[in-house]
Amino acid sequence: MRAGRIEKNSADAMTGDQQETGPQRLQKLLARAGFGSRRECEDLIARGRVRLDGRVAILGDRADPVSQLVEVDTVAVRFDIETVVYLLYKPRNVLTTVSDSRGRATVMTYVPAEPRVFPVGRLDRDTEGLLLLTNEGDFAQKVMHPSHSLPKTYVAVVDGVISDHTLSRLRRGVKLEEGLLVPRSVRILARRKASTLVEIRLGVGWNRVVRRVLEEVGHPVRRLTRTAIGDLSDTRLGPGEFRRLTTLEIAILEGCADVEGVGMGRRSSRAKPAHGRGATTDAQGQSDRKNRVFQEGKDRRQVGRKKGEKPFRKRQGR
Repeated sequence: MRAGRIEKNSADAMTGDQQETGPQRLQKLLARAGFGSRRECEDLIARGRVRLDGRVAILGDRADPVSQLVEVDTVAVRFDIETVVYLLYKPRNVLTTVSDSRGRATVMTYVPAEPRVFPVGRLDRDTEGLLLLTNEGDFAQKVMHPSHSLPKTYVAVVDGVISDHTLSRLRRGVKLEEGLLVPRSVRILARRKASTLVEIRLGVGWNRVVRRVLEEVGHPVRRLTRTAIGDLSDTRLGPGEFRRLTTLEIAILEGCADVEGVGMGRRSSRAKPAHGRGATTDAQGQSDRKNRVFQEGKDRRQVGRKKGEKPFRKRQGR
């Protein structure tokens, strides 16, 4: 996806990859059609679940999306579906997965059945908050790739009162199994008699990392909520509600937007946010902008929804 997508309607916005003609790598086509990342699509092919013109496909196959038939589990794949990205407030006790063999609730309960989407990254079952879902594997791969370093912000209710000394320790970094974890930022929102409300912003996605780092300093988490992905947040969304991202929000999340001309909270002739000032420009130069598109400003108001527009309510009975 290119920054130029900002100037187009979502219905006719096409990436450079989507404009390609002729045979293309099969895993690339499947990722674009919403079957997961390219690596996940390679796994589908390796397991014999993909057929090309009636035969079992193999890794290395190329296909023409216009003239050839591609099937996954005997179901024909459509390649003409526009890119969709949803922002969902995942409730607690809901799995971040497409399906569950034990019949437990998954995030798919809360978004439309068509087009087919899948989660970008994950949230633990007992963690609530913001989660992206998309039908395009290239977008998911770009957002999740470690080199992107897209920070996530969490608010945790923890046992005990976090002292200033412990807060300083968190800011300096805490050693975990994977290495030293140094948060982008940590601040106390409220201290209560037997608990603390703390906000922590991280640039890594290690398994249960927020719970582990807070437990390491002696304050187990009672409740955890993801409140922002990059500087994308939306306080209007409640558990089970979602909305579709704008093309501007998608481009910024990908790191493809022109930071000087277009960005969350920066007014320009091409686009502007619907609410608030948003993030400020990263002042550390072009090299930093490649990995950190969003500045860690204090004002993280929601952007993207038209004034007065209500979020979608959760879908039931699917």
